[in-house]
Parts: sequence; structure tokens; C-alpha cells
Amino acid sequence: MYIDFHTHIIPEIDDGAKDVGMATAMLEIAYENNADTVILTPHVNSGADFEHFLQTRKKKFNLLTKELKTSRVAHPNLMLGAEVLLDGALSERENVRSLCIEGTELLLLELPYTPWNSWYNHEIYNIISKHEVIPVMAHIDRYLRSPKDIRKLDALVSFGVKFQVNASSFLSFSGRRIIRELAAEGLIYAFGSDCHNLTNRSPDLSKAFRALGKKFGEDFIDYIYDKTYDMLENNTIK
Repeated sequence: MYIDFHTHIIPEIDDGAKDVGMATAMLEIAYENNADTVILTPHVNSGADFEHFLQTRKKKFNLLTKELKTSRVAHPNLMLGAEVLLDGALSERENVRSLCIEGTELLLLELPYTPWNSWYNHEIYNIISKHEVIPVMAHIDRYLRSPKDIRKLDALVSFGVKFQVNASSFLSFSGRRIIRELAAEGLIYAFGSDCHNLTNRSPDLSKAFRALGKKFGEDFIDYIYDKTYDMLENNTIK
């Protein structure tokens, strides 16, 4: 089993599933690949109207759950969350906690597509201090160019920040090196598919998990599952 911590399956809300049919098919694939839980994390910019986002997310999620019930498609457990784009003013916003994964203090944060900047640490520290959340950095493997770049995470680790990696990154040479180093330092807390569709960004992680199993052993996926489960249940890591 595994927990898919990062997905874009809620239909018609971001650049993920285009309609309810696609969303349903994506969840069916996740279930067939042994996903225990899927966290639904549509994009939201830090400058957006959070209340409007939450209302839209609820409306689209209700459409999805209605279709799942009608079609009787087998699917994993579902949890609502968001993928929040970090900027230099997010800590000043109200109701940041409303974007946490439901029932937790875990906030999935996405870094900007810019070279690594020291203000990230300052802003993330302020978010933790002001809003009492636990940031989980989305697809952290995407921002590290080489294993030595992992030292950029030292300050975030000291703040209690957690890290999610895209499992499919292990299928590329550069991603394999980064994930290997993150695993060696115990910094992987969750896997995500970051799925957006049924083709080039699918929820099917079977190939990636086979490769990870060959490298780290078959128990590795279960080990990460336990870490993710503990994080969701207790907001802490043993």
C-alpha cells in the first residue's frame, strides 16, 4: 500500500483532471495500483481568495464523490488539501491554516520556479511561527540539481519542515541521484504522483515503485507509508 500525498484529481479546478470522468478514471488507476489513500491537492496561489478557493474545491469535490457513488467505482480513501504556491507575503495572509490537509496541521507548499533563494527560509519560518502549521515541501526533488544541493534544506529541517518527493523522478538519472541522497538522510516523508491526467502525468506509480524497490528493498515503500501515515495521524514523525 501507499499514500499518494500530491495529486490534481479534483475536476475542473486547476490544470489537473478536465472533467469528472477523467477524475474517476484516475482514482480507479490509483486503487488498482494499491493506493490506500489519495490526498487531493489542487493548486492555489498565495494571493488568491482562499474562501472562494475552498468553496470551489468543495463544489467540485462533491461532484466527484457523487459520480463515484453513482458509478460504484472502487477508489482509495480521499482527503482534501491544497498545493499552495509560496511567495514572500504568504505569512501575512489570514486563514492560511484553512489550506492544510483536512484534520491536520500539514500545509503542502510549492516553491516558485526560480533559483533557490534565501528568502524561502525566512518566509517559511514566519508561516510556521504565525500560523502554527507544519509545511510539507511539494516535490522537493524538483529544486535540487545535485546531491550536494540537499544542504540547502538544512535550515528547513531545523524548523521541522517535511518533504514530499515525486516517485516518478526516480526513473530519471538526475532524480535518482537526488532521491537516493534524500533517502539516505531520512528526509523523505511522503511520495506523490503529482498526477494531472491519464497519460504523461498519470497516477500509475507502479514502474517507479518497482525501481525504488530494486534499489532500496521491497520494504522501503512500506517504510515511507508508515512515515506518511504517522505524519497524517499525529502531525509528527517518530
